[in-house]
Amino acid sequence: SSMTELVEEIFFEEQRIAKTINLSSITVKLPAENAVCPGVYYYIFKELAWDNINIAEVISTTNEFTVVISDEDIHLAFTILMEAKRQAGI
Repeated sequence: SSMTELVEEIFFEEQRIAKTINLSSITVKLPAENAVCPGVYYYIFKELAWDNINIAEVISTTNEFTVVISDEDIHLAFTILMEAKRQAGI
């Protein structure tokens, strides 16, 4: 929200099709073996979906990913991800 004015100024001549506000992100670092282990993202996203956490955006690399979600869901999402980490033994 601190950058809203600047972003709107930079993209002044562009046609906006949507605007989403009040978002937060969580970045999860994954072990190196993640690259050869199918289903890792499925397991994580399934856990969030079961608790009705809507993911606005996902940014990923080989060994980490970031989920962007609503501010109001950030605490629950963090709790879910920490519990998934404990269950996976990471």
